Amino acid sequence: MKTKHRCRTYFKISGDFKPESIINVLGIEPSSIKRKGDQFTRLNQKRTYEFTTLEIGNNEEYNVEVDVMIEKTIYELKTKVKELKELKIKYPDIGYI
Repeated sequence: MKTKHRCRTYFKISGDFKPESIINVLGIEPSSIKRKGDQFTRLNQKRTYEFTTLEIGNNEEYNVEVDVMIEKTIYELKTKVKELKELKIKYPDIGYI
C-alpha cells in the first residue's frame, strides 16, 4: 500500500509593516495575511500575533515532486526580484522564508 505524503510550499514575508504597502509594490494578492496585533486562539488560549506575515503562492498537494511545487510557488515572484530587493531596503526588519 502506498502512503500519500503531504507537502506545502509558500513564500512568506514577515516583520513590522502594513500588508497593503507590500501588496501594492508587488501587485500580488497573498494567499494568507496575519496582522501584527490580531488575536487568534491556540490550545484554548487567546494569543496575539507579534508581527505581520504575508504568504504568497501557498501550494498544498499530495504525491508531488517538491521542485514542481516550489516552481508553482515562486512563479509570480520571479519577475519581482527588483521589487523584493527594494522592499528589503525600505523595511530592513522584514524577513523572507
